[in-house]
Amino acid sequence: MIVRSAFKYRLLSFALKFIATTAFPIALAKAYSAEINGQAQLLITAIGYLSLLDAGASIGAINHGKWHSSGNQGEQAAAVLAKQGIASKGILIFGLLVSSLLFWQIILHRLVNSGLIIGAVVLTLVALIEVSTTPFKYFLYSFGRAKSSEKREVLAGLIVTPALLMSALAIYLGHVPLTIGFMIGGLLLRADRAISGLMSLREIKSMANSEDYTLNFSLDQHDKNNEKSYASQDVERGWISALQVIAILNWSTDIFLIQIFLGPSDVSDYSIYSKICAIPITLISITGPTIQLAMANATLDTKKIRRMIYFSWPAILLFGFIVTFIARELFRVLPLLVVWTGLSASPPTALIASFSMLTVLSSLAAIYAPIANGLNLFRLQFICSTVFAPANIVLSWFLATQARLGIAGVIFATVIAMSLTSCFIVPMAILSRIKKMHPSFPA
Repeated sequence: MIVRSAFKYRLLSFALKFIATTAFPIALAKAYSAEINGQAQLLITAIGYLSLLDAGASIGAINHGKWHSSGNQGEQAAAVLAKQGIASKGILIFGLLVSSLLFWQIILHRLVNSGLIIGAVVLTLVALIEVSTTPFKYFLYSFGRAKSSEKREVLAGLIVTPALLMSALAIYLGHVPLTIGFMIGGLLLRADRAISGLMSLREIKSMANSEDYTLNFSLDQHDKNNEKSYASQDVERGWISALQVIAILNWSTDIFLIQIFLGPSDVSDYSIYSKICAIPITLISITGPTIQLAMANATLDTKKIRRMIYFSWPAILLFGFIVTFIARELFRVLPLLVVWTGLSASPPTALIASFSMLTVLSSLAAIYAPIANGLNLFRLQFICSTVFAPANIVLSWFLATQARLGIAGVIFATVIAMSLTSCFIVPMAILSRIKKMHPSFPA
């Protein structure tokens, strides 16, 4: 119930953030050109790779309540603070070293417009703070403090998000130079999550009393009492980390494939289309921690999961057709929509259809993923992700260049690969695991 009560705060936070982050690339494309926006989106995506340094801690933190369902909460918080504190310091140091080396190469070889560099550095620093502190926020879920944790992020978002929206509007109207505009945007893009993570760290410190002798005693005692538990968790965390790495790489593959096969202007168009089609995906993904925790604690209705999986493909085809029709008619009725959003041209039907199917499939995959996480199907998800990667790259090359479908070809390739992995193999494995856990479950 506590986790469910946090859902409304996550919904509000994501809704506010989504509006602002959608306006930002549109403003960059409109004010500075599609090529500049394309370079900016590549930088933002590349900086998103810093999430790889998380090493699966966020996913593992959500399951923390299942691993440590008993014991003194203060001692558990002390153990979390000590162990995750070491990991977070490592993330900051290693992230700074890697980022400094990459920025040196970018500047040396002039890979992007110089006006984007300062903003990218600012975004990197904020991202490192976010990545290193976000696991503390999810640890609070297992301590029954999900509502306060998410509420803090919403309050931070109520300050940060309007500021980002106002800066995007100022950029759109041509009142802000590129260096200043991207720097402010870089600061505000992830500031609310960074603030939330820092506040969560402070709350866990308060729970643990943060005195050295208390931390050392708690950690030693905790390790001694849970040696076997940690051995099994290490294996699980290994698969979580591997899954997280490949998932983030797969998530950002399309934008780099478009850059390689087509060019920065097409990257700009892709960044705008993907923001628009991500609306339902974002709304569904905010329920991820709640679904995962409910599945891990066996409180999710397995019969409803079975019905959803069996009727998913008719729903995919139906909704894909509906979304395609609505989007095509919207661009036909509102021809100025292309100009307002900074697109280079009106999208053809093939492009609209590809993004429509991607939207529907990704939305469904966003439901399956936390269910699979709650069932500890990390190894299977990793295998599926490794199948997805080469299939997506080869199909993207063929459809985008040989079949000359452009952006639509890259998106269709993703749709085909996702249909096989995230929306077929993973749900079948979910049904199989539930059947093993509940022999009376219908076949």
